[in-house]
Amino acid sequence: MENLIETQAQVVYDKETESMNVALNGFLPYENMMKIFQYEYEMIRYYNIKRCLIDLRKIQVYAIGVKEHIKDVWFPQIARDGVQQVAFVVPENLFAERSMNGAHKDAKNESALNIQYFKDEETALDWFTKESQKSA
Repeated sequence: MENLIETQAQVVYDKETESMNVALNGFLPYENMMKIFQYEYEMIRYYNIKRCLIDLRKIQVYAIGVKEHIKDVWFPQIARDGVQQVAFVVPENLFAERSMNGAHKDAKNESALNIQYFKDEETALDWFTKESQKSA
């Protein structure tokens, strides 16, 4: 399966960490986010991904409907597909961070997911390594 590389979105399989790494940039309309989510679901299933790194540092507020989709569909779907760890790199923009927090409000209810928030990608990747060593 090929990686998705666009100006505002990258969905990449990282062989070294066996994770799906996603980076979003700017404002993404609802339709664009739905396409990105579909690509993520397919990649998770294709590679049997257990870890996701979602970099939201450069995102703006979510489009109308995206927050609800993340809460009601995205989190439950990735849990059903076998994802166990999700590392979010928080947005730099305060409004974007509030938007993210609203979308993630009930994420801890997905007991199959171990979710953590980080300020940078390196710390998030370190967390993957530490968690892998715990389970080994």
